[in-house]
Amino acid sequence: GINMIGSLEFLLFIVVSILVYLIATYILDRQTLLSIKEISLIWRRK
Repeated sequence: GINMIGSLEFLLFIVVSILVYLIATYILDRQTLLSIKEISLIWRRK
């Protein structure tokens, strides 16, 4: 029982980390680094 729960949590951790990686790469691909720099500059002005 304990081993089953541990393996399920480990699988969930792997799936979540992969999803976060895919979303991050998707956002970085869609928006160039220049737009990120512009957002940071606007944030600094506030």
